[in-house]
Amino acid sequence: MAYQKDISAILGLSISTVSKALKGYSDISEETRQRVLRTAEDLDYRFQREDSVQGSVHISGAVGLIAPALAQMLESGYYRRMLLGMAEEAAREKRDLVIMGEESAAGGMSWSVRSIARRVDGLCILARGEDFYRGRFAQILENNFPVVSIEHEAAGHIAICSGQRKNIRMMLTWLKSMGHCSVALTACRSPESKRTGAIFRSEAEKLAMGVREVEESVLVMTEAVGRPEDLEASCVVFRTCEEAEQAVRRWEKAGWNVPGDISAAALEGVYDGLGREMGARIACVRTDPAAIGREAVRRLIGITEHPETDSGERILVSGELNTGETVADLVRNTLEKVE
Repeated sequence: MAYQKDISAILGLSISTVSKALKGYSDISEETRQRVLRTAEDLDYRFQREDSVQGSVHISGAVGLIAPALAQMLESGYYRRMLLGMAEEAAREKRDLVIMGEESAAGGMSWSVRSIARRVDGLCILARGEDFYRGRFAQILENNFPVVSIEHEAAGHIAICSGQRKNIRMMLTWLKSMGHCSVALTACRSPESKRTGAIFRSEAEKLAMGVREVEESVLVMTEAVGRPEDLEASCVVFRTCEEAEQAVRRWEKAGWNVPGDISAAALEGVYDGLGREMGARIACVRTDPAAIGREAVRRLIGITEHPETDSGERILVSGELNTGETVADLVRNTLEKVE
């Protein structure tokens, strides 16, 4: 959809000037009138009622996705599955999905103006926390343009979240019930991973569990640890199922018994990765990023058609615990030894 205010924003003209140009007023220069008409045509603006700016509603049949770090995200199976879910839902609803990556902000054009130029009815925002919360999308978030954010909350807009804190609490509660009172978490220096680490430590503290951070690189894990008992933790918790799988293979190649000598778990296990024999062994919180993508697009289409349904709520698409075979039951083992 496009309004006179959209043409005004792109051309840097007042709404009254745009309105007069569209109506053919004589006090507007021919040059300005032609600029307005060309932009209106580019945006597929349809002037239906002379006395109402809001009378120009037109559904384009496309929804947009802003993903500034698109190239990096496509390297991750998690985000590839999420994008596929979004595309599937858009196709099911007979909508086009217009994806705008980093290059879309080129030439000094703001995200909101670029979105208007691409003729989308609404936007999903999939961005890293440091991008989302530093005002990069303020112009979009502060107007009435339909927006659904993924993983990050913005006042007045629907947010689709994976329920990270809930997933972490689920994993830690289960580990504690298995007798693991001290765990190691693979460290990472990115802002997103630091936030995950902070949530992990906070939830572990509530459960009176000790947490030690170790280097994230799976390739040096065995050498860094030395022997399982040197880790000073009974279980290593990895960020992803793939990282845990690589570590387990390396440990077993080094002669360690998993979970006899050391246990392994993951905070994020994508459904696609769990069909393989090793993937099914990994104890993890199984998440379906495609479901997150589908829900984001479904909600976005809903508010483009019915703006009054934009409640600004936070919707959780939580994971499921997969106990796998890589975490030892220390409680049962202790009881068996006592007997």
